Amino acid sequence: MGNFDLKRLADSIKSRFDDNETIKSFQGFLKHVEEDPSKYCRNSAQYLKDVFEHYGSYEVVHTSGEKVLRWEIFDKFCPVYGQEIAQNQIYNYICSFAENRTNKIILLHGPNGAAKTSLVASMLGAMEAYSRKPEGAVFAFNWVFSDAGDKEAGLGFGGEGRNKDYDAESLAFTDPEDITFKLACGMKDNPLLLIPRVERALFLEHIGIPKPHHLYTAELSQKSQEIFTQLSVSYDGDWTQIIRHVQVERFYYSKLFRKGLVSIDPQRNADANSRPLNLERSYRIPKILAMSSMYEPFGDLVDASRGIVEFSEIFKRHVNDNKYLLTTAEWGTISLPGFTAQLDCVLFATDNEKNLSAFKIHPDWPSFNGRFAPVRVPYVLKWDDEKKICGRLIAEHVGKSSTGEDSHVAPHTVDILSLWGIMTRLRKSKHDEAKKLTHLEKVELYNSGDGPILWSPKARLGLERDLVDIALEYEDDRSRLIGNGVDDASYEGRSGASYRDIENIVVDAIHQKGKNNFLSPLSVFSTIEAVNKNASVYEFVRLHEENNESYPQYEKGFLPPEEVLALVQTRYCREVSKDLQKAAGLISDDAYGNLFQDYIIHVKAWIKDEKVKNAQTGAYENPNEHLMRRMEEKLEISSSDHKERRREFFAKIAAWTREPGVDVTKGIPFAVLFSDLFEILRRNSEGETKTQLKRIKEFIPLYETEDWKRVPEDWRELVTATVDNMIKSGYTMQSLKEAVVFVVNHTREKD
Repeated sequence: MGNFDLKRLADSIKSRFDDNETIKSFQGFLKHVEEDPSKYCRNSAQYLKDVFEHYGSYEVVHTSGEKVLRWEIFDKFCPVYGQEIAQNQIYNYICSFAENRTNKIILLHGPNGAAKTSLVASMLGAMEAYSRKPEGAVFAFNWVFSDAGDKEAGLGFGGEGRNKDYDAESLAFTDPEDITFKLACGMKDNPLLLIPRVERALFLEHIGIPKPHHLYTAELSQKSQEIFTQLSVSYDGDWTQIIRHVQVERFYYSKLFRKGLVSIDPQRNADANSRPLNLERSYRIPKILAMSSMYEPFGDLVDASRGIVEFSEIFKRHVNDNKYLLTTAEWGTISLPGFTAQLDCVLFATDNEKNLSAFKIHPDWPSFNGRFAPVRVPYVLKWDDEKKICGRLIAEHVGKSSTGEDSHVAPHTVDILSLWGIMTRLRKSKHDEAKKLTHLEKVELYNSGDGPILWSPKARLGLERDLVDIALEYEDDRSRLIGNGVDDASYEGRSGASYRDIENIVVDAIHQKGKNNFLSPLSVFSTIEAVNKNASVYEFVRLHEENNESYPQYEKGFLPPEEVLALVQTRYCREVSKDLQKAAGLISDDAYGNLFQDYIIHVKAWIKDEKVKNAQTGAYENPNEHLMRRMEEKLEISSSDHKERRREFFAKIAAWTREPGVDVTKGIPFAVLFSDLFEILRRNSEGETKTQLKRIKEFIPLYETEDWKRVPEDWRELVTATVDNMIKSGYTMQSLKEAVVFVVNHTREKD
């Protein structure tokens, strides 16, 4: 192995430094501003808006059935699944701030573990990444002085200057060894503020920046303004000499180094302060600045200037520690010892719903209420989103097996865990039709927007039409009481198992793996059973209980935790049975597809009053009513509804053919379009193959054991093929046997 090429490495770093235009003179900066005004004239809100729009958005379907935008920054940085309503509320507030000014604190509130902090973390991560892109460049400035460069100006550092030529327009590119004094602008002021306000207005009009805009009224921070004033006196008002001392420097947002991105914990008190800048003791400075009265701001808000600050758990702070925010939020200023600082920053706050409700009875709440832009962040209620959350959570915790490979996660573990999480959060509906839904049917309704397939078309359409009202029926409900005279929000998604609760279940279930070394729904069930007995720790376990004299008193409509678990276990047994049925080849999806295709051919002819060609005789005949009714009986469609259902099925296929990108020559994907009907077909066909399936379930636990010889010869081939197919579909031998034994025992208990 040869020596590493350090010169090549150094050249690469230098090239990137130059490409990023890290250092500019003020004159060079001004030229770039003229070329791209919107890039260099952004305040923090405008910058964050550009971050959102740079990474883009796409449409998704909300639990209410409505299409909403999902912003990609919440996919790429600290992923947040669901919460599209909250995302769009945040974006709308930021757009308002960008058009006017930041005059409120965006308050993210909701139950514990609902992704409030993660939403902010996504924005911080996106802002940090965007600032490293050419279009995301952002600049502040430093004051630069040099013995040799300033000698002729008479600013006087003491000592002799070197015999060296210096740029007459700027000291920005002075060699580091020749810089005697360099002072950064702590508030990261936009360099354009170095143009006095009157002339700045003319320049902004020249480059096409319309009023109102923050740069028309903003001023330099106190320290920079004092330096500017003293230099102005020294140079007899020659502005070109003043800006000669300005070095424009690109900076990058960073939460790690607190560069424009800061989270403030509730334990901290002083969010910003200032101290006199004792220059004569600290630096060799120009004489003109030695007696200047300058203050150096410091603290969290100063670090966050021109970026984002998050006040974590804001209502846990003493109310007096937050009162300065009333002025800061409305006017964008901070009162500090010696001066008032202007703050260009997007303010976020997070806290849980209970703390917000408790603060609403505080005498100061009306004052604070007007300074907040509220964004509700509830628990996820869409099953597909919860699957992503649980899938990621399990992937983070499962780890490696003893052989160094990824530990096995049995099929359906993610689906079952996420289903359980959603069901703990749902309340019984008050809607005339929706109140007839089981909790499992309500999960499916929120996930797909489709009503139960066995309902009549009229009832289903009514349910789907009113989905927005159903999803929002508890939106303003405050039936939970957390103290005497203190009510709490009780919207759907306010209560139930949180992300942290589910994480605890996953961790405990993984520890149960033992010698099996895999995670499965069975270990999850065992952990949930233990959780259900621990009502003092897990609030969602108590939600179904009758209210008593004590607080909190919970809202109604939740299922008992044991019932939720039983429903999820039954669903799991159905999924395993379906896997076995398919693996054994008793009836395949292709067979269902052929049956359904024949049915649709006759339905189409029936609707259009046409003939159907008989495949055996070649003769054209009337649609076979007997064939259609037999299929409809399998689909559990009543005789009173069958005509309407036929039209519904045909209309669904017709709508599919009109969707963009559909190629009808490849055939109709019946199993996808009518997945709910196929599920009913499987369930009803199971009765026809019930004996075979029962025997397969009995024999699989004996596979590769001493008892295998007890299995009749004529069954061994089918059982072996079934086992092979189950393993190909994601099971291991251990997880397969565990699942089958559970299904057999669960079925026996129900019988």
